[in-house]
Amino acid sequence: MNWQGRFNLILDINHLINNRTAVLFDQQHYLDVSPEGNNLSPNPSYGNATRYLTPRTFRLGVEIDL
Repeated sequence: MNWQGRFNLILDINHLINNRTAVLFDQQHYLDVSPEGNNLSPNPSYGNATRYLTPRTFRLGVEIDL
């Protein structure tokens, strides 16, 4: 059998220089409010990142021409 086709290897890299940039932060300063309207229980995670950019991904493919 004589195969005359050719193939290409394809590598896709997404978010190559992603340094885990935060895009959303916890903005709830207090966790509870008293019946009088006073703020209670400060939120310990206030200001911390809750969402980040999509992580780096790699995709390997093969293209075959017959």
